[in-house]
Amino acid sequence: EWAKDVKARDKYTCKICGIHNNLHYHHLDSYRAHPERRVDPSNGVTLCKECHKKFHSTYGRKVTYEWQFVEYYFKNQNQKFLKLDIAN
Repeated sequence: EWAKDVKARDKYTCKICGIHNNLHYHHLDSYRAHPERRVDPSNGVTLCKECHKKFHSTYGRKVTYEWQFVEYYFKNQNQKFLKLDIAN
């Protein structure tokens, strides 16, 4: 139910690249380290498989924090916007 709520709130869209298929959910503050936030929808975000894999290859799998996702989001969004600006 938690994952469905998170994906529905995010309109079934990866928050990094914007695609709508092969979606995963991601705990902003890791499931293992923050049991009190496990089912809190504000602790989740929708990512596609590739963006989720890239996040965890950058920050690890065991304990992650919301600030890491924020950093990852802005780093990847900035790269996307720079590419768009250069193309125009």
